Amino acid sequence: MSDLADLLHNQIGPVLDAVQDNIAIMGPDLSILFANKATADHFKSTRQELKGRKCYTVFQPRNSPCEDCPVVAALKTGKPASCRKTSDTSGADFEIYAAPLSFQGEVFGAMEFARDVSARSRIEDSERRAQELLSQLQKALAARDEFLSIASHELKTPLTALRLQTDLLTRLLTRTPEDVPRERIIESLRRTRADIDRLTGLIDDLLDVTRISARKLALTPETFDLVELGRDVADRFDYAIAFEAPPSLPGCWDRGRIDQVLTNLLSNAVKYGAKKPVALVLRLNGPLVEIAVRDQGIGIPPEHHGRIFERFERVTENEAIKGFGLGLWIVRNIVEAHRGRIAVESQPGQGSTFTVSLPLTPRS
Repeated sequence: MSDLADLLHNQIGPVLDAVQDNIAIMGPDLSILFANKATADHFKSTRQELKGRKCYTVFQPRNSPCEDCPVVAALKTGKPASCRKTSDTSGADFEIYAAPLSFQGEVFGAMEFARDVSARSRIEDSERRAQELLSQLQKALAARDEFLSIASHELKTPLTALRLQTDLLTRLLTRTPEDVPRERIIESLRRTRADIDRLTGLIDDLLDVTRISARKLALTPETFDLVELGRDVADRFDYAIAFEAPPSLPGCWDRGRIDQVLTNLLSNAVKYGAKKPVALVLRLNGPLVEIAVRDQGIGIPPEHHGRIFERFERVTENEAIKGFGLGLWIVRNIVEAHRGRIAVESQPGQGSTFTVSLPLTPRS
């Protein structure tokens, strides 16, 4: 084998030294018989120092061959093999090819060709990151366009109704104010107030989108009774809501934001509840308080349980049910800001139960 190494060095060494890629020839026992100048320079060594050493102790410093070593594969199968590796010594990325060397049908070694593709890898990584950024930008632009479309439609609806109500009041009071029934005026004002409240809610949602996106959803914790707040929120709805709770559940949270969570969840239950009973349940579960809102409405397919908590996602595509598709996304962000979590249990046609778990202590 020593004679073979000398032959390789003298006969083909000058040719292989002219190649800038790393080239080495290994014997059947994986000892290095020959290494060209590029290989020796890469490992800051000389050819004589590399000669006779096991290739895996030099190229990938270890005590045994790599599992996917192309040289081992070439020696074993008698066929070329390849792989891509990152050098443990230099951190460079290499494409490695190995081909068996044979004489009179007997394999006596393998030649390994290793090309440093680090620059190409960096270019590929840069291109991949650029594609990811482009994809993110395209999604952001699509989300913006969708948001503007939804916002313009949703904001226009209460504004149009508000204008119609004020026009009606103007005509009634201008024509014969003394003949206009008081009840009709009160009803028109009630509808006007409802449109104003809805418009205010939509604007509040838009402001929350801005705060959450900028990570500026600030909390102002205070100690209050969750049972008292839950009862107050439930009483605001012109809907029969069953309320189950212990006598009191004191804790420290942002009262306004928890009010918003309760209002959003109950609004959804009423909206999607098919006019069936809705329940609000408050309970203590160890160090956590749980808020459960249960309806018996249209339900949600299991594959959509995660999606509905994302921005601009709606429980149903029914256009008759209005909204930005922001409510549950805002609720999730408020709950997570309190170090809590929200989950849903639902099946189509069997209603939904949204459960919020909150720690009793404020965010640290």
